[in-house]
Amino acid sequence: MRSIVIFLLSLGLITALLSFAYAEDYSQKIKKIGELYDNMEYEKCLKEITQLEPYKYSMNKEELLEIYKYKAFIYILSDRKALAESVIKEIYEIDPDFTLSPSISPKLREPFARIKKGMKKEEAPKEIKEEKPKTRIIEATPVKDENIQKISKEAKPVEKENFFKKNIIPISIVSAGVVLFVPGLVVRMQAASDADDYRKKLESAPRDELGNIIGITKEDAQKKQDDVNSKVMIGNTLMITGVLAIAGGVTTYFILNKDKGDKRVSINFSEDGIVLTGKFNF
Repeated sequence: MRSIVIFLLSLGLITALLSFAYAEDYSQKIKKIGELYDNMEYEKCLKEITQLEPYKYSMNKEELLEIYKYKAFIYILSDRKALAESVIKEIYEIDPDFTLSPSISPKLREPFARIKKGMKKEEAPKEIKEEKPKTRIIEATPVKDENIQKISKEAKPVEKENFFKKNIIPISIVSAGVVLFVPGLVVRMQAASDADDYRKKLESAPRDELGNIIGITKEDAQKKQDDVNSKVMIGNTLMITGVLAIAGGVTTYFILNKDKGDKRVSINFSEDGIVLTGKFNF
């Protein structure tokens, strides 16, 4: 019963920690980064950015662009061209329309303009040879008991899913499981170490003529045993809870990423009607 209560309390703690993480406001940290940059404390500024980057998937786009902007500036000013180019490319991948303030110096603006121009050239569409469709459908009958996918002339391209955004729940659950399991393992190992140290103490303790240990009472020994047993129970509880959380996170990942089949459809228009190629439902 006691283990169940501890397990439920652990789950409640996990939920509270996750809620706090989502509610965290990064504006003060970003403000500090800006102040360090303005004071030309570039290495301290870079250190703050590095500490904040692991939380980038819970930031909004504007916050992420702001810290990457300062990161790129520092790399440019310190003549680390390759690193600067990598960060600037990431900025334009997040927001292709990102622009710098006109007040920014030309030295900082030039790499942004050059890399943006280069990325646009890379994205220029290549000439596609026209191929005759393998399948021609002029009329279609709705299929019962299947998911219906509507296809229109105004179909919009599907945006590439961000792996961490899509899987934030299972990743958070697994992380919480690891956070619980590791301290549990440490406590369990400490209990084993304490028990071994106390055994050695008893073996080396002086004894009287009858073989009784001098200086250690039965109450002292029982108290030490209870302390070791308590640590073992706490360690086991944390480890089991951590394993269950990790298993739950993995299960959630597979549920969220269950293969729903290939729904890619190629649409062409001809004089006879609409030509569709691929797997699809009506």
